[in-house]
Amino acid sequence: MTKSILKLTLLTLLISFMVIGCQKKWDTPPVKTIPETSIITIEQLKAFYSDTAGAHRFVVGTSSDELSVYATVTMDETSGNVYKNVFVQDETGGLQLRLLSSGSLYQGDLVRIYLPGTSISTYQGMFQLDSVDTDRNVIKQETGQDINPEVVSIKMINDSLKKYEGRLIQLSGAEFQLCSGTDTYADKVNQQSVDRAILDCFGNNIIARTSGYADFAGDLIPTGNGSLVAVVGNYRDTPQLILRSVEEVLFGGLRCNGGTGDCTEPKTTISQQFDNVVDGESVCQECWSNIAVKGGRYWEGTYDDFAWSGTNVIEASGYNSTDAELEIWMITPPVVFGSNDKLTFESALAYTWEHNAISAWISTDFNGSSVTGANWTQINASMAGQGSSGVVGSGNIYIQDELGANYSGNYYIGFKYEASPLANQTTTYRIDNIQITK
Repeated sequence: MTKSILKLTLLTLLISFMVIGCQKKWDTPPVKTIPETSIITIEQLKAFYSDTAGAHRFVVGTSSDELSVYATVTMDETSGNVYKNVFVQDETGGLQLRLLSSGSLYQGDLVRIYLPGTSISTYQGMFQLDSVDTDRNVIKQETGQDINPEVVSIKMINDSLKKYEGRLIQLSGAEFQLCSGTDTYADKVNQQSVDRAILDCFGNNIIARTSGYADFAGDLIPTGNGSLVAVVGNYRDTPQLILRSVEEVLFGGLRCNGGTGDCTEPKTTISQQFDNVVDGESVCQECWSNIAVKGGRYWEGTYDDFAWSGTNVIEASGYNSTDAELEIWMITPPVVFGSNDKLTFESALAYTWEHNAISAWISTDFNGSSVTGANWTQINASMAGQGSSGVVGSGNIYIQDELGANYSGNYYIGFKYEASPLANQTTTYRIDNIQITK
């Protein structure tokens, strides 16, 4: 062998030894383990809680508490609609897990939950497994094991809340109750949770509650009818639906009344008695706008057993308000103009008169959301006021007199309530039986 070949061979061997010697030997990560224990179901886990004894804490080192539950994650924190919470389910029921730290559990994870260190309890009626440490209490068995939702009806949930609490369900033939047509799932701007009523075509309803932190909080609710997937929640024995994603809200069909729910489509007539309003809650009537321009109050539903001798009406009030000023509007859907259009409505005082607070207005350029961005003309109508008793009729108001005989297009009627609570001008007014006829 020549010297040059020998040198090349030795150099090659030296480089090989250096490369091998410089390679880092990585430590094998420790395998996460939790003790082997007896396995119970979610139904058996809930049985540890009692109304008399209250929450049950599973104590570390206590043999009777060395238990585990196998379950599948049906809803995680990804959308932001829940935080430090996930929902799990097995063949016996569903359950909310309250986590000590966010993340690490995802929809479709099959997990074993080691119970020592956690506690089973209820919060406002909803079963929860509290103080779950995902590092110490949870081991993933598999991923991608999504559970198919159970197809149910609103009535089934309302009649058997405890059965469906925490479970993943699917509704068909459902639709959101519409208000102005510009309603969003929640208040994204102020990051406030909002309840939206979901109806079926048989008169049943349920609430869908969405967090203001959800990534779809600012999305408009769909106006049609169809199916949705959600987890059933429980708040003070009232069922709630918790949505995982807007992609699971498939409301693209015709509504129960046959319409599309398009609030830009003008009406030819209006007949509104507010029979279905809820006492003490903000008024939500399909395609009507209930808008607070000043202050934090809205037109609310109430039961009147004085002026109207027992019927649901709407009211606005400054009583006990801490706002300096209130300006609240209730505005009709758009109405297509007709030369014979006639407006009538009824008003009444609820309690003592302090000031004239309501007035009626007409606009041809309201966009369904911005009151201040539209032009309004006050309508001359009879209203309840000082010294009036009982129901006061508005008299016949002919729209042609307000807009002119040659007008062509749509218009809106608005009912404005104004109050100055700090100046003791807080009169409560009620309105009902709003009619626009041809």
